[in-house]
Amino acid sequence: MSNNRLALPAYLRLPDGLRFAGVAEITDAGSLLLKPKQSISPLPPEGLPVHLVIAGLPDDEEAHISISGSIETVNSREVLIAPDEDLPDLVLEVMDPDSILWLPGPEEAERLIGEMLTLGHEQLNKEMRRFLVELGDRLFDLSTSSRYGISGQHAHYDALNVLKRNNEDFLEDFSKGLASSVETLEKESDGQTFADLEAASARNLDLVALDEMDQKLAVDKIVNNLIEKHRVELESLTIRTALVADREPRRARTPFHPAYVLQAFMDAFEAISDSPVVVQDALAMFYEAYAPQLEKLYPALNAVFIAAGVEPGLEEDIRENGSLLNPVEKRIIKSTVRTRPGSEAGAPKNTDSPPTQSSPVGSISNSTQPETRGESDRATGQADSGNATANHAASGSGDGRPAPKGIGSKHDAMYDAVISALDTTRERLSDDGVQSAAGQLISDGQAPAQARGTAEASGAIAPAATVDQTQLLNALLALQASQPQSTSLENLQPLESLVKDLGGLADNSQLERDGANRLSFVDTVFQTLSRNFEVSDDMAPSLARLRVPLARLSLQEPRFFAQPEHPAHKLLDKISKLASADHTLNRSLQKKVAAIVERVAENYSDDSAVFADAQGELDTLLSQQNRSLDRNIERVISGLQGQERLNSAQRSVERLLERNLDTEHAPRPLLDLLDGGWRSALVQIALRDGEDSIAWQEEEALLRTLVEDFRESSEGGVPEPEVREVQRRLEALNRRLNSSNPGSVAHENALRKINAVITGKAPVDTTSYSPKTPVHRPLDSQRVEQLPRLRRWLHRVEALEPGAKLRYRGADGRQRKMRLVWVSEDRDQFAFVNERGQKIAEMSAIQLARQLSRGAQMPTPVDEMSVLDQSMFGTLEQAQKTLSFDRNRDSITQLINGESLLYQLQRTLRHAQAKGSEHAFLLLDIDNFALVNDVFDDTSGDQVLSEFGRLLAQINDRRALTARMEGDEFGILLTYRDTEEARRIADKIRTDIASSSLTINGEMISFTVSIGIASVLQTSASAASITEQARQALTLAKTQGKDQVVVFDIDQEEVMNYKLERASSRKQLDDAMSTDSLVLRAQPIVQSAVDGREGAKHHYEVLLSLRDDNGELQSPQDFIMSAERFGYVTLVDRWVLKETFAWISQLMDTQKEVPELSINLSGTSITDNDFLDYVLEQISEYGVGTSKLCFEITETGAIDNLPRAADFVRTLKNIGCKFSLDDFGTGLASHKYLKELPVDYVKIDGTFITDIHKSSTDYAMTKSINDLAHFLGQKTVAECVENMEIVPALREIGIDYLQGWGIGMPRELHEVTDELANLET
Repeated sequence: MSNNRLALPAYLRLPDGLRFAGVAEITDAGSLLLKPKQSISPLPPEGLPVHLVIAGLPDDEEAHISISGSIETVNSREVLIAPDEDLPDLVLEVMDPDSILWLPGPEEAERLIGEMLTLGHEQLNKEMRRFLVELGDRLFDLSTSSRYGISGQHAHYDALNVLKRNNEDFLEDFSKGLASSVETLEKESDGQTFADLEAASARNLDLVALDEMDQKLAVDKIVNNLIEKHRVELESLTIRTALVADREPRRARTPFHPAYVLQAFMDAFEAISDSPVVVQDALAMFYEAYAPQLEKLYPALNAVFIAAGVEPGLEEDIRENGSLLNPVEKRIIKSTVRTRPGSEAGAPKNTDSPPTQSSPVGSISNSTQPETRGESDRATGQADSGNATANHAASGSGDGRPAPKGIGSKHDAMYDAVISALDTTRERLSDDGVQSAAGQLISDGQAPAQARGTAEASGAIAPAATVDQTQLLNALLALQASQPQSTSLENLQPLESLVKDLGGLADNSQLERDGANRLSFVDTVFQTLSRNFEVSDDMAPSLARLRVPLARLSLQEPRFFAQPEHPAHKLLDKISKLASADHTLNRSLQKKVAAIVERVAENYSDDSAVFADAQGELDTLLSQQNRSLDRNIERVISGLQGQERLNSAQRSVERLLERNLDTEHAPRPLLDLLDGGWRSALVQIALRDGEDSIAWQEEEALLRTLVEDFRESSEGGVPEPEVREVQRRLEALNRRLNSSNPGSVAHENALRKINAVITGKAPVDTTSYSPKTPVHRPLDSQRVEQLPRLRRWLHRVEALEPGAKLRYRGADGRQRKMRLVWVSEDRDQFAFVNERGQKIAEMSAIQLARQLSRGAQMPTPVDEMSVLDQSMFGTLEQAQKTLSFDRNRDSITQLINGESLLYQLQRTLRHAQAKGSEHAFLLLDIDNFALVNDVFDDTSGDQVLSEFGRLLAQINDRRALTARMEGDEFGILLTYRDTEEARRIADKIRTDIASSSLTINGEMISFTVSIGIASVLQTSASAASITEQARQALTLAKTQGKDQVVVFDIDQEEVMNYKLERASSRKQLDDAMSTDSLVLRAQPIVQSAVDGREGAKHHYEVLLSLRDDNGELQSPQDFIMSAERFGYVTLVDRWVLKETFAWISQLMDTQKEVPELSINLSGTSITDNDFLDYVLEQISEYGVGTSKLCFEITETGAIDNLPRAADFVRTLKNIGCKFSLDDFGTGLASHKYLKELPVDYVKIDGTFITDIHKSSTDYAMTKSINDLAHFLGQKTVAECVENMEIVPALREIGIDYLQGWGIGMPRELHEVTDELANLET
């Protein structure tokens, strides 16, 4: 570059509006080189057309020139731009100076940011003070309203009283929350959006406590509405703040974003009430009376920057051109029909045949006729897992060495389960791939393998060469020497694809199933490392290189990952602890780990000894890391203990002052002396010597003397001898203060004033005094009487001891752990550290109780597993997910099927009945759909249905669950939507569909839909009645001309009937419990290895029955459903529990054997705050042995409030009870509860059992559940074993226990008593 050339200020503008400021130079080649102030991320592509705006040209410093060109090369620090024309002849367009971005200097930028933040704080705090008055009025009105009944009135009245007492504290907490939200102007992670609040979804109803779901969705709704309302102003404020603060706009926080303001309000309101109805009303009031003030706030905040010349026309630019931060093209549907990749339209799998020789366990059989599973079939099926598997199956380690004694079978079972799961997932993906490759939909009745043959015969798929293990090992060896560098473990190219690209294999080659499975599992291991262990950036490249050696090892020693003692297993476990950014910030240590990993990856050559050689070095580094962790924790504890001693000393000083000062008329000079250093000196004496020391007593005596002298001075004067004595003592105090605080003169001025007063030269000046530190710190636990819902959780807090670990969800959505390291002496303050030993939280008892109530809990067994064990669990979990998804989805549209939607509707109805919430159900029908099949054909009709399903999935929001019911009918469940919202959504769906068109056989066709709406209310009788109401509304829409939305009209008669039925149900319940109408029976549960007709260990499930007027026993289903509907089911559970315990007590009194008993509990009971106490009381009253008790909970019941359900289970397990998860596998996310709830037994739902000997799908589903449960150490029970034909298949799978009519019929308790053995005396 010539010395005459200048580097000028400039900024680069990309097509999407993003700008990067820096300085520009002219290169020797005539290009322009921009050096931005900050790293560019993400990097724009080369060739991208851009504009470079240059300011401060030598001939005219005010000119700003825009030069168009394209990017030649780019990295994070430099961009080389090629101008569209040669620079010497370039015609430059001078831009309007008012539209140029002027970036203020550092001092001016700091002033502007400070002015903007101050303005925001002042306006929001001022409006909050006004709002609290309105909120108090609203709470008062609701406390006298009959809307929520007596309990609701009390809750609102209690909240009103707390708000009155703590008004200023609320404002202070709100202000602190606002300040916390703007502590940094940069997002913590790339994944953050405007709202850092966790989104709730109808699709994850299975995972969220429904009480909290109401609040989360209300918050979500408010935030989304405010974002939409103030979108332009918010984006403008974000961009201006980022530019002034020198931040990249896409990573900048939005000051006083609605989410942050609402979060500050919610955090402050926690101290007022935790009643769901009160919180909901407060949120509604916030939106109604406080949120409108934001209309003035955001323009005012932007005006601060506009006045300084920062992007004055930005709002107009956004309105005209759309978002500059998130430019997204919004589309509803394309005009042509496309086959979804991997879809199975028209090709439901054959589920009527069991696995056979050609269909290994977990796959789908090609046969269409039921066959009998023989011993030869089983033997062949077991051997059909690949050559390598067969070669190594006999040896425990897979390399010719015997397995460790006593554990080989366990690890072999784990290995076999994982391989079976990989087969299941691969078979499913293979089926989808055939359909896509063939380019056609599989017709009904055609199995996947048959479709594959058809496709190959027609030339659609070329026959693939099979790669055996030797060829694959050679390809991996070639790949190990040339694998590409990876900077992250996220989105690594799958090994199967990578080995084909770089390993010298043909593009159309096909790996043997066993080899492909091994590569898939190694990929899973690294996905687990990335997802669950958050590998640091320094470690990622080295770890990525380890992938290929591990893949080679998995082919040569296939069972290594199931053997904890294998050197490679140990190596991965230790590396996962050392490589995680969660565990260490020591980059030097991580570089050492990286070097070890690099050496292992480079030196591995078919000998696992290289993994063993690295163990010693890794152990040394782990010890170093653990010592560092211990030191960090010691520092945290030491600091907290010191702070606690300091706080105690400060309270001692304040108590001293409280005893001796008149707080209303305290001498001002004495207070000045305290503030000038005497208070600090007193604190030091309390810390060093204590309140019983002579030094402390002398100081208190001096304080009393001074107070008395001030009193005497005001009444006439202090005697001369006393004056001299006080002056002497004050001189000594002056010397002490000078010594302890050199250079300070504040105390000297105060001493002179005191001397003037006691000598009569100055009058006594008094003022009021308030303690600097609270004298008596109120324990948060004392407030629990105001918040009874937290009592359960405060009991859990009281039981926590240092060392306890809790799992919580971080701001980035990842699960994290924290360890309790310190508890204050009064057990009201708790401090936690992260896995690096850094303090991350200090909470009061009530704050910690709230965190527990919201889901913070002890880590699950899966959380504590090694990386390989987590990977195996993930593989088993994925197989279960895959099978569950197939079972619950519609094969044509890929939406969930009608049966699954009705299951979710039933759950939603239960929530509405229990909580009084409102939801909606939509039933859609395509108008005149029969004409499509008449004019075209069935395949075209299926294409329409598939595209129609895709359209519905796109246009619904995240609180909607869409399903294909049957034929051309679709259902949509809208959670937390009232009738008007449901009508608005339905109208939008109707108009969107009417304005769309599809291409069928080259012809453009349009459709309309008719929609019926039914509300899901507390008064709704059943899911069936809701669907019938929606169908009646749909029929009316059709008869009125179609293309319409009709809402089913609920009249007052239905509401009145509900009230009458509720009263009748309670009377029926009372009558049944007061007579002998309710009867308990017991059904045996036997070990699967023992025939039900032979002796087996006694284990029974207690069942409830109803005795009719004729003395016959009837099913209690209607009785139970009525009790659930009207909120009385907990009373039924209490009756069952009490009667069962009474029977056990009778057995003990008569010296009878007490069998193990499973007792069913409803979801309402296990989440009821009082029911747990009732169970504990009954156990104590009857003296029941807890080892004989097993409580059965359904996954449906547990999910209404998962934190409470998990706490219920843990509490009773701690005293010896067992738990069983009933009806498992029917939910959309069953596997989650298996991991989250610490149960002992998993009862597989009977729908998978009754035809398991005939259905390969049921067999595969049952096996996947069994494998998953056994991996977690849980036993399995098969329900509905109605005949002995089922038993061989269940034993083959490895089911632990059997239950059903084929095993044993339910009998009344007195009959069971007769067959129980007498105890020997």
